[in-house]
Amino acid sequence: SSYFKMLGRLFLAVVLPLGVTGFGFGGKTASTKPAITQELGVTPPLGFWDPLDLAAKGTAEDFERRRATELKHGRVAMAAFVGYL
Repeated sequence: SSYFKMLGRLFLAVVLPLGVTGFGFGGKTASTKPAITQELGVTPPLGFWDPLDLAAKGTAEDFERRRATELKHGRVAMAAFVGYL
């Protein structure tokens, strides 16, 4: 039971500040490029979610390369999980 109290305190200490600072929920939309806000996957209520503002640090080709890489890594992770089962 003391383990669960400690786990609860750890959750409060780590997760709640992320929401308060805006890093964990919401994201930044003011500094994004207008073309990116029209991309597939931009949906309410988050809109274009880029908490580290990585999309503003490159060209459209960089954005497409990062998106393709993210899809590839996600698929590899899903295949690894199925292989683990």
